[in-house]
Amino acid sequence: MEYPVNAIREIILNVLIHRDYSIYTEGTPIQICFFSNRLEIHSPGSLYGRMTVKDLGKARSNLRNPALATMSEFLLKTENRYSGISAIYREMKEYGLPEPVFENKRNEFVVTLCNDQNTRSDMDLISFCKVPKTRQEITDFLGIKTIAFVSREYIQPLIETGKLKMTNPEKPRSKNQNMFRLNNVS
Repeated sequence: MEYPVNAIREIILNVLIHRDYSIYTEGTPIQICFFSNRLEIHSPGSLYGRMTVKDLGKARSNLRNPALATMSEFLLKTENRYSGISAIYREMKEYGLPEPVFENKRNEFVVTLCNDQNTRSDMDLISFCKVPKTRQEITDFLGIKTIAFVSREYIQPLIETGKLKMTNPEKPRSKNQNMFRLNNVS
């Protein structure tokens, strides 16, 4: 298996316990999406209460569904509350895999586990950007679902190392922004 079973178990438990079961997400399933280079788990509803992604694993979360949390502790003999996120980080590290990515989106919480089988290398991406490309074009090229993830994990590091450049650096968040490779990079 490409991913630690205990990390997947913790994610699924967290998704089941913390998801939004209100009428606003009624009929919306939890999604587990397998890709060649990552596993994405989508949970209906965003983080509950004042919790932010930066707080995960550091602060005690507000419980949206306290009855489910209590039942899982009793019936499933789950670990102590508030230990799931740190267990996911620990398991990924033990497997030599990148840290999990947590995204709090509008009406959805997404956990992404990446493996070390990248389908595209940095050099492939740099070559692809010989002609200026939009964030969406780069996201499609990489075969990844979310532009925010691609911007953070692929584009920004290449910009910081000088391998890619923005067409309009004064407006980095512009919808008309394109990235291109520098001429001296092959």
